[in-house]
Amino acid sequence: MKKLMHYETLKKIVTHEASKYIFFGVLTTFVYFLTRTPLFFFTKEATFSAVIANIIAIIFAFFTNDHFVLIKNVKAG
Repeated sequence: MKKLMHYETLKKIVTHEASKYIFFGVLTTFVYFLTRTPLFFFTKEATFSAVIANIIAIIFAFFTNDHFVLIKNVKAG
């Protein structure tokens, strides 16, 4: 019975974490396009705008995953 409770708890955590990961992944894609489009509009350099937008999207994904998605088990003391 106790093993079943652990399974249900783990299932809730994984499902919740996976849904947050997907949500912020889609949001990262929007950040990429919302960065690349104006950069390309102003510079007319496809490679430059793609590289800069990719860097910004990766940094955005790193911080959102670190703060909102990944579960942290921190022990006090």
